[in-house]
Amino acid sequence: NRDADGDGIGNLSDSCPDVSGLAHCSGCLDADNDSIGDHEDQCPDQPGLQINKGCPDTDQDGVMDNLDHCPAIAGSGPNGC
Repeated sequence: NRDADGDGIGNLSDSCPDVSGLAHCSGCLDADNDSIGDHEDQCPDQPGLQINKGCPDTDQDGVMDNLDHCPAIAGSGPNGC
């Protein structure tokens, strides 16, 4: 099983076979260190939760900050206000 990027994860198991990445991220990078590989992280530059697809929810209202019109104030509805 060839390892093209030399990260110790064979190409057959590596989700990012051309980038030297981390084992816990299926061989991909994790720029924000939230343990969600950048290839699956909708907010790769901001640490977030798996349930939020890697995006933060600062006010913990269930609406990810990137979709929340009021990210610092807990609200309701689809826009988080």
